[in-house]
Amino acid sequence: MAHLMLDPQKVLKAALTNIEDWKTKHRTDGMTTQYLEQWERVIDSGVDNVAGVLTGTDDTSKELRQNSPFAGVLSDGERQMVLHSFREHWNQEHDAA
Repeated sequence: MAHLMLDPQKVLKAALTNIEDWKTKHRTDGMTTQYLEQWERVIDSGVDNVAGVLTGTDDTSKELRQNSPFAGVLSDGERQMVLHSFREHWNQEHDAA
């Protein structure tokens, strides 16, 4: 999310590039293509809507995140830090319960 806010054009361009690439690798009538087309519409509607989907708790946002076109936006090191941080948060919240 931070990358989106810091350099929205770069992040959205990367996502659109991924979408175009992935659409050539999937059946045009498949669910993946439908999700990618939904992402195109979200991206075309602006940064605020993209942020809303990335943080949304509604079913549509959750489904779209399962087919996220934002691969490659984070470096591997950043991705590992996020996963580590989430695991720590999860363990603290759920071990306490």
